[in-house]
Amino acid sequence: MSPEKIPRRSGEIYTDILYQGLLAIRATEDLTYARALADHLHNLPHLIQNLEHAGLHDYYWRAERSSFLQDVTPEQARIFESLWQELEAARQIETRIP
Repeated sequence: MSPEKIPRRSGEIYTDILYQGLLAIRATEDLTYARALADHLHNLPHLIQNLEHAGLHDYYWRAERSSFLQDVTPEQARIFESLWQELEAARQIETRIP
C-alpha cells in the first residue's frame, strides 16, 4: 500500500514557477522568450506574499498566464504546464478551506 500523495500548497507551486522561469531565462539565448518569461514572473513575489487574496490568483490565472501563452510558442509554455495543473488543483482545494 503506497502512501497517498499530499497536494502541495499554492505558495510552494508559485515559488517553483518563479524558479523554473528564472532558470529558463538564464538558459535561453532567445531575447523575446526571455522578455516574455520576465514579464510573466515579475508579479509572482507579490502574489506569493498575498496568497490569501483570491483576486490576485484569479488575475494571474486569467490575465498573466493567458498573456504569456499568447506571447510564446506551445513548446516554450510547456515549462509551466505541470506546475499550472498542480496550481489549479491546489487553488481549488485552498478556496474550499474556511
